[in-house]
Amino acid sequence: MAKKTNIFLNDIKNYDLIREMLHHIYMYGNYSKGDIVKNNIAGSQRSVYDMINRIKNYLHGEYLTTHKLPNRKQDKQGYRFKYDPFQCPINYLADTYRNCSYVVEDFIFYFTILQSFKPYEKHNSYAQHKLSRYASDVSELIIDGKYHYETLISNFHDVLMANEDILQLSGQSDTSLFTDSEALFTPAKTRDRLHELVELGIIIKEDSLYSLAPDIFEQYEEYIDNIFLLVQFFYNCSDLCIPGYYLAHTLSQYSITLGREENSKIFSEQENPVFFYKNLSIQNVIDDNTLWSIINAIDGLYPIALKYKNKEKIVQSYNVFPIKVIIERQYGRHYLFAYNYTYQNFIMFRLDSVSGVKPSEAVEKTEVFEFLEDENDIEKQLNNLYNKQMENVWNTTRTDTMYDILIHFSCDSDYYSQLLNRVAATGRYGTIIPINDTSFDYKIKVKSYIEMKPWIRNFGEYAIVDRYTSPELFEEIKNDYRKACELYGII
Repeated sequence: MAKKTNIFLNDIKNYDLIREMLHHIYMYGNYSKGDIVKNNIAGSQRSVYDMINRIKNYLHGEYLTTHKLPNRKQDKQGYRFKYDPFQCPINYLADTYRNCSYVVEDFIFYFTILQSFKPYEKHNSYAQHKLSRYASDVSELIIDGKYHYETLISNFHDVLMANEDILQLSGQSDTSLFTDSEALFTPAKTRDRLHELVELGIIIKEDSLYSLAPDIFEQYEEYIDNIFLLVQFFYNCSDLCIPGYYLAHTLSQYSITLGREENSKIFSEQENPVFFYKNLSIQNVIDDNTLWSIINAIDGLYPIALKYKNKEKIVQSYNVFPIKVIIERQYGRHYLFAYNYTYQNFIMFRLDSVSGVKPSEAVEKTEVFEFLEDENDIEKQLNNLYNKQMENVWNTTRTDTMYDILIHFSCDSDYYSQLLNRVAATGRYGTIIPINDTSFDYKIKVKSYIEMKPWIRNFGEYAIVDRYTSPELFEEIKNDYRKACELYGII
């Protein structure tokens, strides 16, 4: 859980601002308080101080460090994150997600409800943490594991009082919660949280009785370490990291209750790391809460409201229908392709500039699918619409102009097959025209030739843009090489 260090423990406000600060400090790493304010990431240096303290509250100090900025008379202190993948191979930024995931009252509620349901004869978490004196405090509350709602409410209050010491000892509570527990377990809050746990499958409701779902890992206890390793691998290779991150944490704690604390340390504390995945996708974890909200909307087929900061740092509000999340593998960027209700057109958002995602209240039910022919087979229509809109798009830029691109590839015959296979694998939907055993042409129509430049430069001297078929792209590439030569003093 998050460390209790100051008043920011209960503060989950302004996570979008904190997320933006995390993104900039991670990507650029030389930002001072003044720089953060200058780039409109925070309104004042005081607010920078507040957000930095919130970040430090749940992120260990070894990851977020300070350093002296050179040639600065004022505002000398800069912030940066730890980068070395050999010293720090873990996705530490995943911990920042907790700031928008729960408050202390949530922790106490779920702690209490699990205590009310769970028998203690098998897994005694107190004993594992040398707090065995609390293990029998609430044993008399366990009947047969099935309760009516009224019985649960009564149990919650009793469990909370019985565990007052351990909750305060773990730094997750204060005295006021125990003196007025009715304020915490109000009927409205309790029913909402029970319903949430039923939907998640953690609690089972049969007629009017609630019970804890069976332990799904019980029959796989001997394989827990292997399952943990498998989950750890996949969540670090996935574009949506957070669900797997927390599942791995749960498995690690589960392993401890089975008496396997030493084995779990091999992975959870990274003393002997297995994976070096930090540079693969750790920055994407900052956008997971936004991505998760968008994926839910796509799955639920409902419009969303969002805020978007453009290149001029101006924040605008949009009501859109999300259609596709696009992951650009070459640069690791995430995009949202959506229908814009205001201008009745299609728009592309960079996910790291999106904030404040929530279900839209401005779009009437009759207007939700106004951009479709009808409401039959909606998913098929959305796929067809997306494919049509993205036709002849090299990456993500869509324009009204079509460009003919012709590139001449040539090399020694020994390297010909390798070059041909590389172009075939990365050349998207273009056409390859063989000429002889040392050369071939590549032909394509695109809506933005600018996006092709990094791909072309990646082939160096082997790729030459045809100056007559693609004059704009030819001049762009020529000027780029000229500027590079001037920069390095070659010409």
